[in-house]
Amino acid sequence: MNGSDLTFSGGPPIRVYTTAWGYKVLVAAVTIVGLAFFLMILGTAFSRSAPHGRDLTVAYVLLGAGSAMIACLAYVLASTFRTRLEVHSDRIRYIRLLGTKEIRMDAIRGFRMLTTRNREALTLVPKDPAVRSIGIALTIGDRKGFVEWAGRRLTNLDETEFQEEMKEALGDAVLGNTEEERALALRRAKQWAACLSVVGTGVAFWAFIKPYPYEYAIGALIVLPPAALASLRFFRGALRFEWKARSAYSGIAPALCYSCGALALRAFQDWNILEWDNFGYPFIAVFLGMWFLAIMHAGDTWRKIPTAFLLFGVCAAYGYGTTISVNGLLDASAPAPYQARVLSARSCTGKSSSYHLKLSPWGPRKEAKEIEVSRTVYRRYKTGDSVQVNVRSGRLGIPWFEVH
Repeated sequence: MNGSDLTFSGGPPIRVYTTAWGYKVLVAAVTIVGLAFFLMILGTAFSRSAPHGRDLTVAYVLLGAGSAMIACLAYVLASTFRTRLEVHSDRIRYIRLLGTKEIRMDAIRGFRMLTTRNREALTLVPKDPAVRSIGIALTIGDRKGFVEWAGRRLTNLDETEFQEEMKEALGDAVLGNTEEERALALRRAKQWAACLSVVGTGVAFWAFIKPYPYEYAIGALIVLPPAALASLRFFRGALRFEWKARSAYSGIAPALCYSCGALALRAFQDWNILEWDNFGYPFIAVFLGMWFLAIMHAGDTWRKIPTAFLLFGVCAAYGYGTTISVNGLLDASAPAPYQARVLSARSCTGKSSSYHLKLSPWGPRKEAKEIEVSRTVYRRYKTGDSVQVNVRSGRLGIPWFEVH
């Protein structure tokens, strides 16, 4: 029986959905492999330590961590086989491992679709705001049939809001004198938002993966966010700060998040700050400058609490990244050299690589501390070597240092 064949009547569930068999097999396979890997690592740790009288701390730590991992996998496995969705004539029941959620058909306001890279779900939204929504993971069998049934029987809130937004936009005289002019303004705003998103993503990858020439990569990250905010006024409301997957209006939030996040990350990785006493004033100045720029050009959208929090994070990341980067890039002070010894060295590799040296006390530093260095510096020195540490005063009065 397919979801499209549903006819509603009293009695037992009209349609029952369980987790798709392909997903069950995948979860079971991952659980088995995880258990086997854990037992192999644990056995190796105990076999190498116990016979030789070595400390078993590492083995016991692996035992605890592995047990927690196996418990999580076991929960996911049990939940996968336990999950059951029942469609009745007058209600919907969603049965999970740790409980059951139920909602009557006449109490459902509608549904929304949530799609991310790793998850796809259908959320049932109740009419009563005090009642929590029910999120249904679309790992069920015949998910297409269930989604089609929901589209016929329930209100698609995403589509309804989109149509209302589109009607409002096409009737907004600020966007143009005629409906055709307003539609053209919306299309141009969409194209510009897509362009900003592509540029923001590209510059962020450039700065994160290989920022060369460094000054140009960081400069692009500094210029892009205020330019994107300033462009809001040019589109007179057709372009907005916030972004939604299904909306009549286009948003610049993705471009801002990518560029500001990359700028802050680059500043954190590239500059070793010695003292933070003079950081506050320039940071606050840049932060408030971005905040006021957003308020001037973003209209009233920043008054929404989620948007305000997102905007606060974007401005804070931009303020930190810009302050630290400008302080170092425009610094023309003479370096003050100090000598230190390498106490240890380590590297972390993966999606991104980082290199660290632990240095003995030197100059203003009265205790040994680990710092991040470039790959070239890391390969040049080994434990016990003497290194030169240059301290500069910083363009904004924030002292920083580098290892040569």
